[in-house]
Amino acid sequence: MRALTIRHPYSYAIIQWNWGKLVENRSRNIAGSYRGPVAIHQAVHEAHVTGPDVDLITYCLDADEEQRQSMAQRRAWVARGEVIGVVDLVDVHHATDCYDADTKRLIALYNSGPEGRREVEAMPDNGCGGIIGKARFCSLWAHDEMFHLVFANPRLIVYPVPVRGQLGLWTLPDDVEQAVRRQL
Repeated sequence: MRALTIRHPYSYAIIQWNWGKLVENRSRNIAGSYRGPVAIHQAVHEAHVTGPDVDLITYCLDADEEQRQSMAQRRAWVARGEVIGVVDLVDVHHATDCYDADTKRLIALYNSGPEGRREVEAMPDNGCGGIIGKARFCSLWAHDEMFHLVFANPRLIVYPVPVRGQLGLWTLPDDVEQAVRRQL
């Protein structure tokens, strides 16, 4: 099984399905053509959260406070240097492709008739005007000028499994993979 080391709180946000972070931003395509299960390894060090992510993290923390009551959720929240869950990597694309795909979808909707046109016109504008002003990335968590690793099916494991993290998309040692798979 492949693994990806991500700093807290982003790693937790991926595994905690109700946070909606099913996109990881990277400066290059670290997955290549690989698609399939990826263990989420929570790094020892925390991330320095900046930009629009500050508001997203704050919102999710406030909304999630009561939900972070199960032992598994509390363990995942405090774990460092451990695998906390597994997701399925389903796509990788660059921000320009993501934005272009959404633009094409909006054009098709606009051209579908009066109802589609009204739907597009009712969407909020990002300041650019017209169809381009309505286009969005695949996720609120997606960043411009980055590759988006798109995940699905997040599964939190009950007992985080310690392992030393690595850069890029790496392969779990056999004993760690077995410990993770037993909990899925």
